[in-house]
Amino acid sequence: MTIFLLLIILVLLCYLMKTVTHGEKEKQTVKDQPSLNYQAILPQYLKKNCSIILKKPLASLDAMYSIEGVLCDLDDEWLLIETMTKRKTIVRMLRIDTIQSIKEIID
Repeated sequence: MTIFLLLIILVLLCYLMKTVTHGEKEKQTVKDQPSLNYQAILPQYLKKNCSIILKKPLASLDAMYSIEGVLCDLDDEWLLIETMTKRKTIVRMLRIDTIQSIKEIID
């Protein structure tokens, strides 16, 4: 019985090692893909009404695919965007890495 349990534990350890090393290889290939540097592009949209399309949904910010508003402030990693709802103004902070594209909205 103990030999059987040892064999099961050994098989599980081998499986876990394989999945961990495979996951590290995937992370390296994702980093190798070229990405657009929005840190150089974003300053021209400062204090302008713009639409930002996100790479992935951010449910915590109530932004599933895009955010529209005035770009208030930005630094090396973060940006501050002010959005309007029916009754109030909401200021949201998000990472520059989450941006897929940005365009200016001309009224």
